[in-house]
Amino acid sequence: MKAAYWFEQSIFPASAINSSLYTHICYAFLVPNSITYKLQVSNSTAESLSRFTSSLGTKTPPLKTLLSIGGAGSNRAVFAQVASNHTSRETFINSAIEVARNFGFDGLDLDWEFPQTSTEMDHLGLLLRDWRNAILDDAKSRGQPPLLLTAAVYFAVEFFLSPTPRTYPVASINDNMDWINVMSYDYNGASSNRTGPLASFNPRSNVNTVYGLRS
Repeated sequence: MKAAYWFEQSIFPASAINSSLYTHICYAFLVPNSITYKLQVSNSTAESLSRFTSSLGTKTPPLKTLLSIGGAGSNRAVFAQVASNHTSRETFINSAIEVARNFGFDGLDLDWEFPQTSTEMDHLGLLLRDWRNAILDDAKSRGQPPLLLTAAVYFAVEFFLSPTPRTYPVASINDNMDWINVMSYDYNGASSNRTGPLASFNPRSNVNTVYGLRS
C-alpha cells in the first residue's frame, strides 16, 4: 500500500492527485456527532465526498478511497463515548458504513488521537471487533466486497512517554483490521526541550520508528 491523507482545499483538488504515486487515498476527516454518534455530513461535505470518489475512481490507474474519521483536531472524548458501550458503537458503525457506501468509498479509516486510558484501549478493541463484524454482514447483504478497515495509530504499541501509560489492543487490531497507518513523525518539535529529528530511525533511543514498528 502507498497511501496518503487528503483534505478539501482549493489549491490542490483531488483531481490533481497523481494516481501513479499511490494505491489508496484517505479523505480527511469526518467526525461523529457528540449526541447522536452518527457521522456529520453537511450539504457542502456531501458535495466534497462525491467529487472525491468520482474523480479518483476514474483515474488511470484507479485509486482505492477510504473515508477517514477523526483527526488530530477532533474531540477524543466523543470517541471514548462512542466506544464505551454496544449501543453507541452500533450507531456509529452503521452510520460510518452507510456514508461510505452511499458515496462510493472502498473503506473506512479511524483516526482516534488517542485513547487516553487502559479502559478506552479495551473499548477500542471492542469497537474494532464490532466494526469488522458489521462490515462482513454489510458485504454479505449487498453481495459486494467488504469495506477496508484501517486506522492511524501512535508510533509504538505502548504510550511509554505519557504520564498515563496504556497499550493498544494488539490482538483485536490483528484480527479485525486490514492494516494500520503508523504515525511515525513529530518525535521532536516545538514542545520538545531539546533539538532532535522529527522522524528518527536512530536505534539509540526508543523514540524512533524502528522501535515503534517492532513493538
